[in-house]
Amino acid sequence: MVKLKFQSWVKETPDSSPLTKLVFMLKVVGQVGDVGEIEGPTGVAQVLDCTKHSDIHLLHVKVTSGTIRVSQLFAQKVEERERNSTANNHSATHLLHSALRSVLGEHIQQAGSLVEPHRLRFDFTHKSPLTDNEIYRIETLSE
Repeated sequence: MVKLKFQSWVKETPDSSPLTKLVFMLKVVGQVGDVGEIEGPTGVAQVLDCTKHSDIHLLHVKVTSGTIRVSQLFAQKVEERERNSTANNHSATHLLHSALRSVLGEHIQQAGSLVEPHRLRFDFTHKSPLTDNEIYRIETLSE
């Protein structure tokens, strides 16, 4: 796996390449980053994740053919289906939060979440376990 750094990197290393305009969405607290592919004049790499460390954005890639070199220009291709599914699940967390507050009360606060293309998890605190009726009402409001 190679990490491609861009934006004001401190030193050039064989596994770091600048990308001045990144089309990949970064991983943020509770939500996965984009995946996809980058292609340069000498190679292709699969983008497995996109994260941020201090002010440096990192693409976590696996070179699938050829080589990736410092200072090359790359065509960037985001896996749109994965991005759209993640965005839909992100929106669903807002709908779920609203439904929880409507059914259980305004005291409901988000305590964490995980948003991925194929699932989401929404953590919240409440004084008691949910009843079957509350679950039904929350599901109905969230649809």
